[in-house]
Amino acid sequence: MIANKNNPTNLNINAILANLDVDGDGDIDEDDRQLAAILKQMDSDGDGTINVKELINIGNTRIAQEKKIQNLKKVIILIVLAALVFCGVMVGLMVAANEASKDDKPDKGGHLKTISGKDVTTAPTTSAVTLAAMPSLNFDTLDKVTELKVETDAGTLEKFVVTGYTWVSLTSMIFYSSRGADVTINNGSVLITDRNGQQIGKVTRRRARSLLAAGVDPIASGTITASDATFTSDCLMQMTEATCTASTFKCSWDAIGLLCSPAESSAPSASASCGTWMTMASCNIASGCIWTGDFTVGTCGVQGDEATGTTCATKSKEACTGGCMYMETTSMCLMKPDMGDKESDAVSECATKDMATCTGDACKFDTATSMCLPNTPDSVVAGASVVCASKTTSALCTGDCTWDGVANMCLPAASAVTKVCATILEDACKDNCMWNKETKMCLPAGGAVGKICADQKDMTKCMDSCTWDMTANMCLPASATYAAAAAKELCADKTTAVTCTGDCQWNAGTTMCLPETGAIKKVCASHMQETKCVGDCKWSKATSMCLPSGPGLVPLCADFMDATSCTGDCKWDATNTMCVPGGSENAVVAAEATCATKTQATCTGDCKWDASAVMCLPGSDLLKKTCAESMTVASCTGDCMWEKTTKMCLPKGASVGKVCASLTTQLTCTGDCTWDSGTDMCLPGGAKYAAAAAGVVCASQPQASCSGDCAWNTASSMCLPTSVGLEDKCSGFSMETACIGDCQWNKVGKTCGPASMALAGVCADFMSEASCTNDCKWDSTSSMCLPKGNEHVVAAVTTVCASHMTQVTCIGDCTWNTGSSMCLPSSGAVTKTCATTMTEAECDGQCKWSSGMCLPGSEAVGMVCASMMTDATCMGDCQWKSGMCLPKGAMHAAEASKVVCASGMTSATCMMLTDCQWNADTNMCLPQGSALKKTCAEFMTKTDCTGDCQWEESAAMPGTGMCLPGGEAISKICADHMTAPMCMGDCKWNSGTSMCLPKDTTYAAAAASNVCASKMVSTDCTGNCVWEATAEMCLPKADAVKTICASQMTATTCKGDCKWDTSSSMCLPQGDAVAQVCASALTQATCMGDCNWDSALSTCLPGGAQNAVANTVAACASLTAGDCIKPEHATRCKFDPATNMCLPGATALTSTCQTFTTQVACVGDCAWQANSCLPSGSAVAEGCGNHVTATTCLGDCHWDGASCVAASASKVVGQTQKACSSLTAASCIGDCELDAVTGMCGPKKTVVAAVCADYVTSMTCTAPCHWDGAMCVPEATVQTCSSAVTQATCNIGARAAKCYWDTAMFFCTDKPATGIPTTPVVCSDSMTKETCTNPKCTWDTAMFF
Repeated sequence: MIANKNNPTNLNINAILANLDVDGDGDIDEDDRQLAAILKQMDSDGDGTINVKELINIGNTRIAQEKKIQNLKKVIILIVLAALVFCGVMVGLMVAANEASKDDKPDKGGHLKTISGKDVTTAPTTSAVTLAAMPSLNFDTLDKVTELKVETDAGTLEKFVVTGYTWVSLTSMIFYSSRGADVTINNGSVLITDRNGQQIGKVTRRRARSLLAAGVDPIASGTITASDATFTSDCLMQMTEATCTASTFKCSWDAIGLLCSPAESSAPSASASCGTWMTMASCNIASGCIWTGDFTVGTCGVQGDEATGTTCATKSKEACTGGCMYMETTSMCLMKPDMGDKESDAVSECATKDMATCTGDACKFDTATSMCLPNTPDSVVAGASVVCASKTTSALCTGDCTWDGVANMCLPAASAVTKVCATILEDACKDNCMWNKETKMCLPAGGAVGKICADQKDMTKCMDSCTWDMTANMCLPASATYAAAAAKELCADKTTAVTCTGDCQWNAGTTMCLPETGAIKKVCASHMQETKCVGDCKWSKATSMCLPSGPGLVPLCADFMDATSCTGDCKWDATNTMCVPGGSENAVVAAEATCATKTQATCTGDCKWDASAVMCLPGSDLLKKTCAESMTVASCTGDCMWEKTTKMCLPKGASVGKVCASLTTQLTCTGDCTWDSGTDMCLPGGAKYAAAAAGVVCASQPQASCSGDCAWNTASSMCLPTSVGLEDKCSGFSMETACIGDCQWNKVGKTCGPASMALAGVCADFMSEASCTNDCKWDSTSSMCLPKGNEHVVAAVTTVCASHMTQVTCIGDCTWNTGSSMCLPSSGAVTKTCATTMTEAECDGQCKWSSGMCLPGSEAVGMVCASMMTDATCMGDCQWKSGMCLPKGAMHAAEASKVVCASGMTSATCMMLTDCQWNADTNMCLPQGSALKKTCAEFMTKTDCTGDCQWEESAAMPGTGMCLPGGEAISKICADHMTAPMCMGDCKWNSGTSMCLPKDTTYAAAAASNVCASKMVSTDCTGNCVWEATAEMCLPKADAVKTICASQMTATTCKGDCKWDTSSSMCLPQGDAVAQVCASALTQATCMGDCNWDSALSTCLPGGAQNAVANTVAACASLTAGDCIKPEHATRCKFDPATNMCLPGATALTSTCQTFTTQVACVGDCAWQANSCLPSGSAVAEGCGNHVTATTCLGDCHWDGASCVAASASKVVGQTQKACSSLTAASCIGDCELDAVTGMCGPKKTVVAAVCADYVTSMTCTAPCHWDGAMCVPEATVQTCSSAVTQATCNIGARAAKCYWDTAMFFCTDKPATGIPTTPVVCSDSMTKETCTNPKCTWDTAMFF
């Protein structure tokens, strides 16, 4: 060892270190190197010498080491002793175990039992670690955590079954539980929150030590990774202050939190290379380092400029380059915002300007920050980033900036961009800002908010418009308004094709990871409340889920540049070579997206260049083409609707309204749009879109000016059109051909008013009873605003059913239509709605009064049936026929014919349909009268022949008849033809009234009604018409029918509603026709002529004895089922439950005739008999014929097994005989005639014959009628041979002497004077051996004849 010359007491070791071959063997071996290392260790100050102080230190160290050795020996001895004790214990345990094994033996079934017979059980081994230390464990260990037990400050012990976790840092993480609650650990504190974010438990740092995480064995699971344990985890694993301070790692004890944590000096220093840290936690703790990437994959680099290893803030102006930029106005070097080339360049350009030069459109001087910032919407985010980046410490980072502790940077909050965008006017609001039409404000665009949120790496600072996504472990936009941006950021975080998986797709052209539509679906699905499902998302009532909206899909689809990658909810537009949202539900946004990419030069065809908006916008024709791509009812949804008449998918009115409203100049307002000079707006044109036009006008009004035809809806905070507004729009169309779509022509009033479904749409927008006014009414059952009045019944029930969006909720009077995937009303829904109307006067519109009840009219039933697309859903009052759902029964026969013919969309297809006729005036296929005739002819009994059909008895064969069209039904068919050339078939043009009417007297009453109804004002309602003030209608008098009947001069043409009166040789109205006319009169003032007001019933009934039968029928028919059985009506009427009708009782007709007290008045259905007016025989027969069941066939009537007839022929003819016998020769007219032999007045032979013919059984065929074996005939005719139709009747009674049966000719004839001629025997007539009985014939057994 060589002494130092300057200080002899110091030993110089440099020479020794220079020559390490201390032992002189010529070789530097391991011993030499160890000696050199020990000498260096002894030279603690590194000056190359060992002084006295250092020697003393070496001595002290040796003494300490020897003490440690002595202590270690003691420890070893203690360990040995403990081992011996342990061995003894183990031996004892083994003996005990051996004994236990003898007591626990398998039973016969192989099950292990204790000596007492109980099952042997085992318990899992568990260990515990403080919950505060959980974030420091490695991921393999955390994956094994199964449950948590937490003792809260309130003293409760909470247990959670762990379902997952989010790791944030070595001191912070979140556990998720099956209870829906979250357990958040943050720097030793614990907070428990429920699924709604409400606090349900809290643990202070003092109690953090007692928190246990059961089911984890960190030792068995493996130690924490070295990079983490080096400076953090090993400290956190120390459970006492003694072990914490004695640790070989530099740890410090937290006396408040009772935790062991790394001392600040133990963290990696800035002098160390940041690249050596392999995890996010270790990198971010290291001074001067920052982690780039997510918490599993990334790299650790130096904060600031990686190239120079220094931060931008420390650079001079000359060195402020690369990722930094120099701000002239503040003389600061700041990090350049990484917002894309365009934005970064805009920021850099403004940064070079001072206050004087910071002018123009591109830059503006911000007095608040004294900075020159970009002044364009496309750089608002970059500008906000620069402002915040200038705040270099967390203390300065306030206001609209937030400090990111992970990135150690001051970043802009979303509010910063919100404030900048809010200053921009509508014309300039684009790029990173977007104009909100509802709020009329310029707001941040999704991309801007997405970038701001995604830049924030600190979970605790992810707030304002951002929220931390626990699954993706990143900060994303919180609102569904920016769902598309959130989806983009989720995928943008995956920087390679390998990691770009799941709902993301790698785009090789742009080398970017882009979201597929599945990504935005997941983002939208996270918004589980309808009120929060807005913007890029929309709420689906059908699924009760939040789904992507069209605007949300636009930016996602647009990123895909070829047809191959354009999938999911996107479709490839080959014409414009771009990817746009697909489906009819996105028709409007797809059309907008298609045109938005075009310049003024290329904005042609279906796109319109709007010079005012400086944009290329879609025209209505493009929207039509987009909707037309959907070829089925099921696919035609959203912005489009299925048109039943054309079987095409067309734009909805609201969709056309959106397209038109966006066009701001008259030049571009074309197609289905029209310029409204009154409002200076482009509106949907024509009556077809009247509701949409009214909606666009109102939507443009703020609350202050929302009045007149508009009303403010507080529930939706929108200005909406009222029903009056729609009515005003429709009233502007004076021609029927123009009154279409949202409007409907009133043929009676010849005016244009709101169509039912359009009105229903207007009403439905009002969501409270207070706002549901005018032509709308609040339905408390469905809590909906529905159209008022029976003329809109179908629209009302359709709206209610349509509110049920799923098959599960589509119940009751609604039925799920699988063809259209819609909930539609059944005919029962309309029936119930009409039934709420209790009086005939109010039963109008789509309802019709029948049998004392308000029932659905044919039009209503037809509309409901036509909406059903399958046999399975065609039920109730509907029936599946000819591949269509049609109204069922004779009640709706005319409507069924209309529905069938309406399927012919063109004149060519209409010609192919039997009994249909193309009407060139209306461009519709309409039924001819023959169509209704065929439909009615299908009903074979009088019971079934109702409604639009009427039964006509056969004069030749009483008891039989035909079902023919009813007058009102055939009249409606004729009325649909509005010009003479189209009025043909069973219709005839009436030049006097310029109307198409039924052409003969069969429908005289209906024709009279149509003629009078065409007179719209009281001053025109004259002649045979009378003005009914109550109904504000012109109605026919009974004289009107009388006039029509009187025009027929022969019995041949006098038919239907008219009958030939032989006594006067005139054509007079039938009682039923008169009853029809009288029933239309609602007041006593208008009940005149042949009508009579019944004050007891408050009803207008047919008057006069000639209408006695019709009077009794009409009187009872006016009663409801309940009134019909009341005591005051029991003697007059009887309720028939089989037909649900109130019919005349047994003595009703007699009572009616007896009201006529003079022979002069006792005419028609009544006859004067013995100074009393009684029913005539034919009237009795007619009255009985009204009864269709044995239950009500009483009194003068008898049920013969098939129909109700007069009790007996004797009684009927007897009444007639009695009536006639009282007459003088001069008055013996009508049904009576003088007998040429006796000179007495008696019934006409034709009358007797007609009476007899009514009876179809021998039991009721009594004198003066005779049953001839086949039919009932007058006895007088029995004297003639030819009246016998069978051999049996040819040989009975008076015929036996003068008639014989001609077996050759098969008829009954007179016997000749010479006797009965011999009929030659013809043996060949006998075809069998049994019939070959004539003595002159023999059976040939060989030839079989």
